[in-house]
Amino acid sequence: MNRAAKLKIIFLLIMFILCLNNIFCEQDIIREENENENEQESISRTFFLPAFSYKYVSFDNLKMHNISSGATMLRFNPADREKMFLITMMYSPQITSEIDPAYPDLYHNVSLTVMQMLNKHMFYGSLMAMTEKPLYGGSNSYMSMAGYSYNIIKGDHFSMNLGTVLLFMDIGYKMDNGMPWFIWPLPMINLSWTYEWIEAGFIPGARMTLFPKAPVSFTTRLITDGYDFFLQYNTEKVISTFGFKREMCNVNISDGGRYGIKYYALYGGLKVFKFLDLSGGWAFNGEEEYKKRSWDSLFSSFGYSRSSSFTAAAGNGYFFSASFRLGM
Repeated sequence: MNRAAKLKIIFLLIMFILCLNNIFCEQDIIREENENENEQESISRTFFLPAFSYKYVSFDNLKMHNISSGATMLRFNPADREKMFLITMMYSPQITSEIDPAYPDLYHNVSLTVMQMLNKHMFYGSLMAMTEKPLYGGSNSYMSMAGYSYNIIKGDHFSMNLGTVLLFMDIGYKMDNGMPWFIWPLPMINLSWTYEWIEAGFIPGARMTLFPKAPVSFTTRLITDGYDFFLQYNTEKVISTFGFKREMCNVNISDGGRYGIKYYALYGGLKVFKFLDLSGGWAFNGEEEYKKRSWDSLFSSFGYSRSSSFTAAAGNGYFFSASFRLGM
């Protein structure tokens, strides 16, 4: 059995253990409820939350369609929301008309996430594939992780979670015998601040909102592949948004490289009844980028060397997106 197959078995075992943990903890959760609580509130409830979205990006020399569908199964006790079990499954095909015809036109984004919260403890795992050959396209076609974190500080205004995550991913590093190294232990830090005039967090990725409870608020978000700055006007049923962002859509290719589309955008959006999101705007400075995997050092952008990249200008255009997501 090769190393990749062993890692898949290890990850599936972790998922199985998390599911068993949820089953065995269920009776404990119910017994810990206050006997004076309403009988309905002492029973754990299961919610099924579907999600659908569509995104279209059009440039002078490039077009992209992204269709996403999936669901979240959420089980928790309304009287004690610090004990919760969650499974999310998503599938998102990406159809592109690239500048360079050498790259595939269809990519698949498949993800499975499992999370168990027990008071201050959180266990989680995920399996993701973003490539033209998900899971069966070799070690470069998927990434999985399993982690644990503990809430060491939980105050009225500040919260901190510390933990670790095991990342199972082929990032191009090879051992002396030529075999790739898959297992990467990483620290995990979650921080959040909440005040009347500001909310901020690091999850990872950074987010800050000024005047979160006011009718008009300002938010900035920084993530690995981009950033976003926007103003929001909040009413009871509609949230209006106007902002600026840099976005990048990355997928792995089975030859060991990474293909991506990146662009900047000025946009506006509407969120209606808290479950329907509509947005669109001007997309400019679009680029098609290909990075060939070349391991230079531990910190070389996870094994992708910029010195061996190909970039082509896609031009300017527009984008439109719509999403439907039920929430709590």
